[in-house]
Amino acid sequence: MNNVFSFFEEVPVGAASIAQAHRAVLRKRNNEEIDVDNEEVIVKIQYPEVADFFRKDFNNIELATKLMFPDNLKIVKSLRKRHKNELDFRIEADNLQE
Repeated sequence: MNNVFSFFEEVPVGAASIAQAHRAVLRKRNNEEIDVDNEEVIVKIQYPEVADFFRKDFNNIELATKLMFPDNLKIVKSLRKRHKNELDFRIEADNLQE
């Protein structure tokens, strides 16, 4: 982590159900064309168990839906995809840059 950040605040500035956010300062890397030395950033860190919990929960929801409400399976699969995207912080970062 020291090769990426010159400073990383261990105490989070915020926390939510799937992640917490930390203040940090980027360290310039010699092989980078863009000079981002000393740029202050927020680093969002997902709790380690979250992705596995979501996967297991949606497996159970899909199974229950297949058994009790098969006509709604398409909705559950759509929700699974949306939540899976919520867990991919690269997608969020791309949206922030647009």
